[in-house]
Amino acid sequence: MSAFSRNKGARGERLAAAVLKNVTGAPTERAARNGVDGSTDVIGLPGFAIEVKFGYVTQQPNLWWKQAVNNAKPGEYPLLMYKPPRKPWVFRLPFSTFFAPPLEHLWIETNSEGFGNIYKIITRVMP
Repeated sequence: MSAFSRNKGARGERLAAAVLKNVTGAPTERAARNGVDGSTDVIGLPGFAIEVKFGYVTQQPNLWWKQAVNNAKPGEYPLLMYKPPRKPWVFRLPFSTFFAPPLEHLWIETNSEGFGNIYKIITRVMP
């Protein structure tokens, strides 16, 4: 992986952490050991395993979603955040965030404001 690619990814992860902090109030930050298989890109949002993709011209959200689902540990919701060039962030989370049983093949996509509202709702009902 080139230095440009690494720097772009790190910049995207910092931006994603700032967006999450803004919409949830949680103390999110870029994970120190990101890029390691099975690791999350942003930490500080309990209950979520966060995968960030930033600035890709060719969008592959279904492939990225599989990565987010695989990285989520038991008891965590996968959360994919991706930002196409010159467009707002897209948040993808599992439909099972609201309904059981787990349905990883069904998801919801929303913007940052929508995710902030979803987060407020689920943190009221999560133990």
